Order: sequence, then structure tokens, then C-alpha cells
Amino acid sequence: KTYIFFSALDEIDANYLQIEKRKIETELYYRTVDRAIAEDVLTDREDGTCLVRPYKEADITIKYIVSIYCRQQFYHLYIRQICGKELYAIGQPKPNERLFTTPNEIIDFYKHHHLLCTNKQTTMSVILKPLIV
Repeated sequence: KTYIFFSALDEIDANYLQIEKRKIETELYYRTVDRAIAEDVLTDREDGTCLVRPYKEADITIKYIVSIYCRQQFYHLYIRQICGKELYAIGQPKPNERLFTTPNEIIDFYKHHHLLCTNKQTTMSVILKPLIV
């Protein structure tokens, strides 16, 4: 008889590697749309509904935009890569800002913590609800 042993540790390692390699482009809330289409898609949805889209300009630090709908307003926040590092932050640069190892981590974090969003009209504290439909 031949016995095949399956190690739970191998499965955990494999799952961890999959998560580590997860790219934001593979997320259901990632859309290759521009600002106008993002706003159309988000209009009249639940407060905090958001999607991530590519940043169209050539920029060495800004990689993506998080478009958020809340109280009939739109917020478009940068996801920036910190120069020379594999770290990311959201919004405009600020002292002592929270850093993340992936863009996905930013979205995951702010699904459970308030994100301060500012546009030309107002500032709002929002819990993100990524658009998956």
C-alpha cells in the first residue's frame, strides 16, 4: 500500500503565499473605469460604497484611486506607493500616516475603521463597503 500524507502546514503555507501574492487588480471591487463611470456606478448606493480604479496619469507614486460614495458626495482618494519601498498609503501625504504592505490591506483595514474623506465641499468619516456586484 502507498500512503499519501498531507501536511496541514503545507496548506497553511500555500494559503499564506496566495494571500501575499493577491493583487488588487484581481479583487471584485477593482474596475478599469474612469472617474465619470466610477461615479455613475456608485451613485445612489449605500454610504461608504467604493471601488478601486487605476490611476491613468504616469506617476511614480500614485498607483490607484479609491472612489467612494457617501451622502450624495463623491470622494476620490489616491493609493500611493511610498517612494523606494513596498509600502502604500491612502490620500495626500501626511505626517505619521498609516502604512500598508499592499493596496488590498488599505481597503480591508478601512472596512473596519473610519476613513476621513475630504472633497471640495466637505469632510466625512466613512467605513468602506467595497462594491462587489
